[in-house]
Amino acid sequence: LLEILRERLGHIENRVLERRLAGIPPRRVVVLEWLDPPFASGHWVPEMVRRAGGWELLGTEGRPSVETTWDAVRDVDPEQIVLAPCGLSALEAAAAYAAVPLPDFVADLRAVQNGELFAVDGNGLFSRPGPRVIEGIALLAELFDPEGFAGFASPDAWVPLGPRSSTWRTRSDADLEGWAGLCPDCLGRADDNGFIAFRLRSGLAERARAAGVEVPAGPPPPERLHLPALPAAELDANARAWFAALGAGWDDRYSRAGRYARGPVRDLAWQMELDAVTTWLDRLPLRGEIVELAAGTGFWSTLLAGKGELSIYDVNEAALDVARRRLVAHGLRAHLHVRDAWAEPDRPVDVVMAGFWLSLLPVDRLEPFLRLVGRWLKPGGAFVFIDRKGDAEAEAVDEPAPVDGVVRRALPDGREVLVPQVVRTVEELDGALMEAGFANADVAETARFFVMGTARR
Repeated sequence: LLEILRERLGHIENRVLERRLAGIPPRRVVVLEWLDPPFASGHWVPEMVRRAGGWELLGTEGRPSVETTWDAVRDVDPEQIVLAPCGLSALEAAAAYAAVPLPDFVADLRAVQNGELFAVDGNGLFSRPGPRVIEGIALLAELFDPEGFAGFASPDAWVPLGPRSSTWRTRSDADLEGWAGLCPDCLGRADDNGFIAFRLRSGLAERARAAGVEVPAGPPPPERLHLPALPAAELDANARAWFAALGAGWDDRYSRAGRYARGPVRDLAWQMELDAVTTWLDRLPLRGEIVELAAGTGFWSTLLAGKGELSIYDVNEAALDVARRRLVAHGLRAHLHVRDAWAEPDRPVDVVMAGFWLSLLPVDRLEPFLRLVGRWLKPGGAFVFIDRKGDAEAEAVDEPAPVDGVVRRALPDGREVLVPQVVRTVEELDGALMEAGFANADVAETARFFVMGTARR
């Protein structure tokens, strides 16, 4: 992991050097780590700015963040202002900026007038000195030099902000930029940025109201899909059809290939968290007879096979063939059988593992499944699980977001099926385990993509 991070940082810094040699100067920047009162950046953030190709005008590398003033910002006249409030996402930072009382001259600052004011994900990319600061450096590099670093930053990690004064001071009744509080360039990005689209819709509505036009409530919400109305047998059949259609392509989720690829920087975030979860599983003191339910292509099986006598079960024979080849390649052995995860246990075992399975269970089927796991386990046996946390970038680029715990999936024959996809919080999983009779539940999560846990019977 460390080598991956070093390689990625080296790539960014080499690209910055190439752009310098091409005549692109460093951007003169102010990064604010709080807004009311404003705090200049400190600790590692000024270094992030430097490595990304910028020149931090108020913050000092290795020194604490210090309170400053908007007058000080005006005095240094930055080309770009980056708002990275500690603990706030990009959208939360944009909302905080909208609520902060500011001097009138802020609207006239060069950075604001030129559309070079941005809110970024301070909570995820700047506030903690961890691996994700590399993503933060990549984000800054794209903000400083969009042409040279196009695609380096996650679109959810930043929000462009127009002049603050334009939300209440418009040039004319037709001034849509003023009503929306967006610069002309930002208006052109409304199709690609949900926050800008929201501001644009709000601006249109405000302009209409000011002209005395009655504004409709807006389009009706999308059709809601109520999962409990679908029979369990139909849901099971849909899920089986979908995973059969995926075949070995399910592994693309882990390798960030094909439909799951989102670019080097964004894929690196996934890989770092996957490495952390893999290390977590590898370090668990599991032993004895182990059953892996709904094992799919056996991504986790190679870690389990070295800990005890492993039985791998799945309803998809093609997926089990992939798992078998994976084990052989690692010189490992296991018992592989076609078996439904809902089949009643035929013996007591020491460990039951389920990877990316609990999120496929509708709300009313989680407890029955956990009780089934309990029937598998010997007294004191362990249940281990890894699952999705709900970040949209964990899924394929072309997959729609779930609605009411169900998602539409397209099959190769053109049919669409509804497949369960229920994201549960750490607290919800912990409570469900306790309700199902487990003890010593230990549920944790990574920053964006994974939730994992253990519990004893």
